[in-house]
Formats: sequence, structure tokens, C-alpha cells
Amino acid sequence: MRAIILVLCFFLFCSSTGAQKMECYNRLLQRGIEEYNKNNLDQAILKWQAAKECPGITSKENKVLDEWIGQTKKQIPLRAKQSPDSGKIIIIRDTLIRNFIRIDTLIVEKQKIVYRDKPEPYHVYGKGNCKVVIYSTCGNRGSIMVWIDGNYVGVLNNYFSESIPDPDCDNIYTVQKITVSGVHHIQTRDAHNGTTDFYITVKEDACYLNSIGCK
Repeated sequence: MRAIILVLCFFLFCSSTGAQKMECYNRLLQRGIEEYNKNNLDQAILKWQAAKECPGITSKENKVLDEWIGQTKKQIPLRAKQSPDSGKIIIIRDTLIRNFIRIDTLIVEKQKIVYRDKPEPYHVYGKGNCKVVIYSTCGNRGSIMVWIDGNYVGVLNNYFSESIPDPDCDNIYTVQKITVSGVHHIQTRDAHNGTTDFYITVKEDACYLNSIGCK
């Protein structure tokens, strides 16, 4: 009877140890995949390296982890590219190709990133758009209402004198509109019913500043 109990205890211990090993390995492997899918490549590598320390890991499982870690390390220098124009970080990941590897009864999704030679450039105002900024340099016209392409866009209640630098594209004392690039019709009317009427041409991604002077 004692021998039977000892044998049962041995098998229960082995089963428990095997279950803990599989839980450790599967949990860290899956967490690494989740970080990989989020493009957190450094965190994915850390999870897989931790999985290599799980008790009872087989040589086959260790080889799989080494392959994931090696392939992911190769992708880290390529996952982003610095834009020379805007200083923005452009993610140049284009197509995600999924392959599947079966490890015993566990299916693991492996992803590979393919990069384009010429990624789409960054458009600060949206693809095909520009920004039109209107401001006043005259102090005797009062409030100036502004229309762009026949649409009322705002009123100028302040002006920039010669002692004040010209405004930038985000100055709150200007009238601004993001619109499609091309030709635009600008109209204004001041507090004395003085008007201006002119056309401008703005290129894609450009910010066009135009001042309204004294009549």
C-alpha cells in the first residue's frame, strides 16, 4: 500500500511540475506575442527571454524562443524612420504577413514586417491640404471680418504693428483655416465697410500667411 501511495505521489508531483512549467512557458510566450503585436519589440524580447528561464523548458521550445528573439532584434532598427522635413517619427510598417507555427498543441502566431522603399510622407494638415492664415497690420480699420472661398471664417480684432514680429501659423490673433491646396479667394470687410478682394495659391503641406494692411 505504501508503495502505491508513493507512486501516486510521484505522478501527481510530476503532473503538477509539468503543468507549472507549461503555464510559465505559455504565459510568457503569449505575453511576448501581445507586446510584439503592439510594436513594443523591446518588451516582447524581455518576455521571451524570461520564458527561457521557465523550469523544464525543452530544447525545442528554447530554439523557438531564440528564433523569435533573433528575428525581433533585427526589426528594431527598422521600425521607424526620421523625417528630414518635419522632424516627425514616421512608422514605415506597411504590410503584416502572418505565418503560423504549431508547437505540440499550442498554435503561435508569428509576424513579419515588410517595409516599403518609399513610405508615404507625413502631411501636417492632412494629405492634399494646406493652411491659410490671415492677419491685420492696420490699426485704424477696427474689426475686420474674413471670408475664404465665400465662407465666413472669423474676425480680426487685433493687429500687428511694425514693432511686433509677424505671427506664426498658430498665433491666436489670426484667422486660420485648413483647406485643400490650390487657389483660394480671400475677402475682407472692416468696421468702416472697407473691403479687400484677392486670390492666393497655396501648395500642399504649406502654411500661407497673408496680411491685411491699411486702405
